[in-house]
Amino acid sequence: AKVTGHRVVVLITDGEETCGGDPATAVEALAKSGVETRVDIVGFAIDEADLKNTFRYWASLGGGRFHDAADAGTLGASLIEALRTPFHVLDASGSIVADGLVGGEPVPLPAGEYRIRLQAHPPVEHPATVSSGKETRVTLVP
Repeated sequence: AKVTGHRVVVLITDGEETCGGDPATAVEALAKSGVETRVDIVGFAIDEADLKNTFRYWASLGGGRFHDAADAGTLGASLIEALRTPFHVLDASGSIVADGLVGGEPVPLPAGEYRIRLQAHPPVEHPATVSSGKETRVTLVP
């Protein structure tokens, strides 16, 4: 059966090159293929800052994020974070003014009228009014 819709690829790595390929080229090719895909990378027990930056770059090529799992205790949380659905906050002109993850950290915004766009397939968008000094929660229903 043909699968349609947005896909998420989660690459888990310890940083050791054993596949003999070129991951950056592979991620770029996937991004250019027309398949709606996000590539997130979970780095497990990686100490080298340069290597983490390389993984951040690869994830950005695939429209995703890098998640740093320092040890076995943080691996599960990093995987959950990698699977969270991202959203954009748009102002009245339609410009993206903030980004976040469903179930993630709160996104601070000044008071005003916004639209929240869940990056799902298809995208789900709802209005939101943020009042000064109050927490605003938005429930997105397709």
